[in-house]
Formats: sequence, C-alpha cells, structure tokens
Amino acid sequence: MAQAKVARFEILDVIESAIAEPRPELAPTAPKIDSIQIPVDKIKVVIGKGGETIDKIIAETGVTIDIDEEGLVQIFSSDQDAINHAKAIISDLVREAKVGEVYTVPVVRIEKFGAFVHLFNKTDALIHISELAWERTEHVEDVVEVGGTVTVKIIKIDEKGRIDASIKALLPKPEKLEDGENGGEHRHRRRSHHKPRNHNESGEAPKNPDKSETKEQTEE
Repeated sequence: MAQAKVARFEILDVIESAIAEPRPELAPTAPKIDSIQIPVDKIKVVIGKGGETIDKIIAETGVTIDIDEEGLVQIFSSDQDAINHAKAIISDLVREAKVGEVYTVPVVRIEKFGAFVHLFNKTDALIHISELAWERTEHVEDVVEVGGTVTVKIIKIDEKGRIDASIKALLPKPEKLEDGENGGEHRHRRRSHHKPRNHNESGEAPKNPDKSETKEQTEE
C-alpha cells in the first residue's frame, strides 16, 4: 500500500514536470468544436436549396458543420479562425432586424419615393422621402446618393417583413419647426372655440335676420 502511494506521487511528479497546469488554449493543430443555436425555422436558410448554402460555407472556410433538428449548429475544425468565420456567416444568415435598432449602412438604390439601404445579408430597408430630414425634401438625391453611407433607425417592420428606416428619427427636431407646429395648433384651437353669431345649424347666416325678428314680434 505504501509502495503504491509512493509510486503514484512519483508519477504525478513526472506529469507536473511535463506540464504544471492546463494550457489556456489548445494547440494549433488540435481538433476544436464550437456551436451556435439558431431558430428551427432558419435551418432551411442555413442549409439552402439542395444544400447549396451550407456547402458554400464549408468550401469557403474548410470546416465541418452539423445541424440537428433543434437548430443546434456544431462547427468542427483544427483552425479556430475558420470556425469563427463560419460562425459569423451563419449568424449573419439568420439575423433579423428589430424596431429601434440603429445601423450605419450603404445606400444601394434611389427611387422618387425614397432610398433603399442594405442592412445585412439579403436584407434591405426603405427610407421614405419624408424620413430623410425634418425639412421638406423635394428630391431624394438632395440628401443621399447611391454608394453613400448613412446612419438609420428601424422604425417599422410590417407583416410581410418589409422594413422601414429613418434618418430623421436620429436627428434633433429643429426649434423653428417645433414653434411653427405648436403655433398652428394653438391658432386652430382658438378658431374652434368660437362659433360666429347669426349662423344657423348648417353654418349659414340667415338671408334677412331683421325681417325674421319683425315677423316674430308681429306674431306675438
């Protein structure tokens, strides 16, 4: 028993002399694995038609990819950079824009009614001409140009997944515009509180108010 204990300690001493503690990182050539969880309805997006998308990722990065029915994606490779690259591609494929998010993105198309910007992957958003600036915009090209970069905020996503973005939502509202709008509301309220006299229910004035009063007095 005592001899076995001594032998065990001798073995541990040999091991510690070779490596005193675990390495913080695996050796460059050691096999590695990483994983990412994706929504089940996005599995077909990552795989693609006939496996076209996932085959392209594998060919580009050199990794091995396995996806189960629950949306767990496992990525295998001895190259950590390749794993990270594949993981970034997959994350981008399943990414979805959310209302309130802010992006700095390129303008890819201009129409009379607004400009389209590219958010990520195959996802674009529309900036309506009224959302380009607080001031009235006559032409979209007065504010943005194709190839230019703008910072936008996502303000709406409809039931079909169409995305509306705004530049205006990130800009301070001009003081003059605020004063003009408030003044207009005030004047509107004042007009609505006073009904002109000598008007009937339809809003028209009697043709001869004096004769009407004379007739009423005569009947009395």
